[in-house]
Amino acid sequence: MALNGTSTEICNNGFSVSGYVDGKYAGQATTYPAPSGCDISMIFRFSTNDLTLGEHAVTIVFAGNAQYAPSTATAYVRVVAT
Repeated sequence: MALNGTSTEICNNGFSVSGYVDGKYAGQATTYPAPSGCDISMIFRFSTNDLTLGEHAVTIVFAGNAQYAPSTATAYVRVVAT
């Protein structure tokens, strides 16, 4: 599973973000320049093998730096039986 995010507000790359699934640390990702010029993109990948059926919170945290304030975003994924 991949969560993709883009922003046209900044033209820098190399920002690190941390990812959490249901509040448990799941790894880090680093932003990189998107092919369309100034956009910033990132792909945060995590295994869904350990997720139980139901809804799970996926949170991405940017700790901030000298130029940008800290930021947190949460999305929800639902695991269903097929």
